[in-house]
Amino acid sequence: MKKLILVSLIALAGTAQAAQKYKVIKSGNSNGSTSTNYSSNYNSNTDAGFKFEARPGLGTVASMFAFGASLEGKYGFNVGHGQNIFAGLESGFYHSTKSLNDVASIYGNMIPIMATGSFEFPVSHHVKLNAGVGVGIAIDTAGLSVASGYTNPYGSTTSTAFLWSVGPGMVLNDMFVASLPLGTVDGSFYFLPSIGARF
Repeated sequence: MKKLILVSLIALAGTAQAAQKYKVIKSGNSNGSTSTNYSSNYNSNTDAGFKFEARPGLGTVASMFAFGASLEGKYGFNVGHGQNIFAGLESGFYHSTKSLNDVASIYGNMIPIMATGSFEFPVSHHVKLNAGVGVGIAIDTAGLSVASGYTNPYGSTTSTAFLWSVGPGMVLNDMFVASLPLGTVDGSFYFLPSIGARF
């Protein structure tokens, strides 16, 4: 009988010790202090699926100051540990201008239409970084603008040009986004940083 009581006490002590270790591990995971929790948290909350981004921006196109906005819809596929691969479609509108003299300036309007792809990965519980590429066409309208009272001998012309871009980006709290795309349109360099929101 004494042996049975002794064995029972030892078993209870072992159970209590195991429960205490479980509490410590659970506590460490809940406050994000372990790398295991960091990965499992992003595995359970991948932030994949359909995303829509609206990003106003400004920069340069063919050595002209440009401003406008990009709109992108994309779908993300989780590949583990909070890492996603996105495929999507991007468009928007950008206006560029450059003064020639006190009377005339040249302008351009660009509507990009691109297939996009990007790889997104977390660097903390609030910040993700990504690297993206885009390939497509740009519908360009270019022309000459003159001051009031002067005759404009030139009309505007519309053309279609090959467009590509690459660049890094960042996502904050899966809500705010920033992008730094650079590339070429019809062989002319462009750089159009943008900051916006993800829905």
